[in-house]
Amino acid sequence: IQNVKNWEKAVNSFKASKNVSIFITGSNSDLLSGELATHLAGRYVSFKVYPFTFGEVCELKNITDKKEIEDAFNDYIMWGGLPQRFMLTDEMQTRTYLSDIYNSIIVKDIITRFNIKDLDLFNRIVEYIVTTPSQNFSAESLCVYLASKEEREVSKVTLYNYVEYMTKAMIINKADRYDVRGKRILTGKYKYYLTDLGIGQVMNTGKRLQLGAYLENIVYNELISRGYDVKVGNLEKGEIDFIATRAKEKIYIQVAYILADETVVEREFGAYKGIEDNYPKYV
Repeated sequence: IQNVKNWEKAVNSFKASKNVSIFITGSNSDLLSGELATHLAGRYVSFKVYPFTFGEVCELKNITDKKEIEDAFNDYIMWGGLPQRFMLTDEMQTRTYLSDIYNSIIVKDIITRFNIKDLDLFNRIVEYIVTTPSQNFSAESLCVYLASKEEREVSKVTLYNYVEYMTKAMIINKADRYDVRGKRILTGKYKYYLTDLGIGQVMNTGKRLQLGAYLENIVYNELISRGYDVKVGNLEKGEIDFIATRAKEKIYIQVAYILADETVVEREFGAYKGIEDNYPKYV
């Protein structure tokens, strides 16, 4: 609908003159922003619809057996939770479907909308971010990587703009970094998480599976779908994966794929030693 000129004025006139309920759907966050919000001010409620959580996948497929749950979770880590893929019967169909979704978002919601000229540079940046989810984002490091590995120069301003376009198109979500001791948001320090892991999989051209990062991404998406505001906790030495708040509720979460030895156990549980409050803390 957002591609139809002056659609918001028509919708507003229907709402003003008739006893109707109107549902407007779109695939990006620009649908009800700027002038559109002005025309529809006070007349709408907006909410995001996310891909399936793993619990919803189990409900959809009526999975209760432990072995089936493990198999389904391994599949979920690999191919994500976009609903239509569960109607497909093999990996090739799934990969084609996810590729089509990705290409549609990139072309329609980003390249066309924001009039991007250097498509090669943009695609390299997108590929880097979607194949390295749950990592600390550093514009400086990515600029160095592109210059040394890809032989492409890019300014930090352009880089931040491209990442913001990806966020607006809902390919990724940005988690701010929160200084636990100073109780403030740290500017310029973020982590990015894929809205759906399947998108990262179709872009992966030979990189090894990062199971710990994928698991962290799944937990982030689960918390967001449950209505939490999620930030990454910054400590003097180390970090807390997630500080999730919802109204008066707060929980701390550390995510680890495997507690391989005492060093890992100490790192994951020890992150909570300096936090002197009584909110729940999980590993």
